[in-house]
Amino acid sequence: MFKQLKQTVASAISSNPLYEYVLDTSGTTLCGRNNLFEKCDAVVRASGKKVTIFTLRIKRMLECCSADEALAIIKTVKNSVALLTLMRHPGILSIDGQLVESKSKIWFVTERVSMVLTPETVHGLPLQVKLLGLCHCAEAIRFLHERAEILLFNFAFSSIYVAEDNKWKIGDLCFAMPRAQLNAPPPSPFPFHSVAAPLLDYLPTEYVDFCTKQSDTAHRDLFSAEAAPLVYPDSDTYGFLVVTVEALEEKRLFHCSGNPREQQRQLSSVEALMSRYFPAGALRLPRPPIATVISTGPFATPDMKTLTALLSFDILDNDTRFRLLKALYDGLTQSGFCEAVILSDIVPLMLRESKMDAMLRFALPILLLCAGTLCADNFSRALREYFVSLLTAIIRAPSLQRLAVYAEQLLQRRESIQKHFASVEDRATFIVPLIMKLMQSDGNERLQKGSLEWLRDVLIQTPTINLDLPNDIATRLLHVASSNADFFSLAFQCLEKILTLATTETKMEVEVSLTRDISNATLSLTTVQQDYILNLLKSIQEKMSPEHRAIRSIPLLCPLLLHTNGTMRQFAVASIVGYAQLFGSGPTPPLPSSGASVSSSAAHSAAPLALTAPLTRSTQSPSAAQPATRANDDVFASLFS
Repeated sequence: MFKQLKQTVASAISSNPLYEYVLDTSGTTLCGRNNLFEKCDAVVRASGKKVTIFTLRIKRMLECCSADEALAIIKTVKNSVALLTLMRHPGILSIDGQLVESKSKIWFVTERVSMVLTPETVHGLPLQVKLLGLCHCAEAIRFLHERAEILLFNFAFSSIYVAEDNKWKIGDLCFAMPRAQLNAPPPSPFPFHSVAAPLLDYLPTEYVDFCTKQSDTAHRDLFSAEAAPLVYPDSDTYGFLVVTVEALEEKRLFHCSGNPREQQRQLSSVEALMSRYFPAGALRLPRPPIATVISTGPFATPDMKTLTALLSFDILDNDTRFRLLKALYDGLTQSGFCEAVILSDIVPLMLRESKMDAMLRFALPILLLCAGTLCADNFSRALREYFVSLLTAIIRAPSLQRLAVYAEQLLQRRESIQKHFASVEDRATFIVPLIMKLMQSDGNERLQKGSLEWLRDVLIQTPTINLDLPNDIATRLLHVASSNADFFSLAFQCLEKILTLATTETKMEVEVSLTRDISNATLSLTTVQQDYILNLLKSIQEKMSPEHRAIRSIPLLCPLLLHTNGTMRQFAVASIVGYAQLFGSGPTPPLPSSGASVSSSAAHSAAPLALTAPLTRSTQSPSAAQPATRANDDVFASLFS
């Protein structure tokens, strides 16, 4: 019996449509038109997809309206969901599944919605967020006009649903009308103060006048109207203008309290306020199309023109598209876009475009500027995975030939990478291997110079810790200095930082390389460079033990006695004589610690690098410290292969 009961309960639970979702009731709120909807976030059990469930409870409705009004609300909501289900537009809320109706409630599932707007929730939002969100709504309304031939009719804040990616979408079509019905629309069967009626504060004046005249007529003949009470599509412009100015002013324009005569009384003061942003008389027929509204007034600033142009990016010709990218780059350079807009509209588009080889060189600089603008949390959520994949692909690439453009772009905006890859682990895993990779780009002076400058900055900024640099880093720097005299100063600045806390074995390696290069005359040095390299060599040798100087340093210096440069010969003579005299006098001093100072200039540098790995370890290649394989490396692997 108990087993049968358990099976019955389990069957009842599994047959419940809500069982398909894992509900997060902790954030349940009331929202929407007259706060009648209950919003609850959920996750689809089968796929893990994030959704939102909107519930209209019968009991709550009956607490604030009559049974007839409740039935009318249910009917309009069902019609709205049916229309939304048919619409396919990025600015219209996406419905997931069918509306479910029971005795106590009706509910439907949508894409994840973070909030439904109210006049209060727009307070404090950045201006660009408001205007761009309204532009998204305007595009959706134009779609309803031009493709579906539907008049939205009662556009209000409660019509705007903010998706998880911060895109504003039309999510309420409760009172939408087909174009064919506009000549004779039915007046509201309920007074305007009813929760079942359209929101009076956002209704076009022509419809309110129509309803007022009808209510004053003893015999209502809906088909005896002499003129069309609604104008297609101007009637939607009214609500859009009201919502726009309310968003800008952060206050309600009308306070009609359901009294239609109050609308006419308050209209002149509202028009005076609206004239700050739009031409006088914009609320009166004939009204400008919505497409005109979003190209004038507050929408006509350079930053908004650039942002609104992104909405039509896919249909632009190549020349216009590249001009738009240039304007976007310039705007980001001048900090012209707020972080929320960068996250919602710029980053997603540039990520998509960067997956095409022909567009990566244009999208990457913009993404680097975006990265520099974003805070750590937003970068981690929106861009970290992308840049980890990009850096990994460059580090692992067999050749830098195809990567030169992208590598140079990274170097030009390396501060963005440094900002978000500043941890010890990130520097060891990504930054240092990338620098080592770029440093070996013989023949490309921009890459070599940029990588040396980056290495110098890392060595200055990094605390005294092991960054897992390759053992032969000093030798590589000497090679760079000897191959290009223009990089001598940069290479030796890096070398000096490394030697500050290098092991004795590393210093011995550098000593051998320096003396051999000098004796073989492989370096063409200026007087300043010559003095620098000799001082560095002397500082290394003076920190060694007398035995080392006698057994290792003096033999290394002997070939310099035959050098063609008199300064080199004098240095060799003075050093050999001095080391020999010190070796023969007094007790042997203890060996210096590996952390002893190399030179006075190095000693005064901030935050030197510790290179503690012994030379007995096998020498690493430039890409030895490669990041672990990631699933999304395939995009860049295919681009760079």
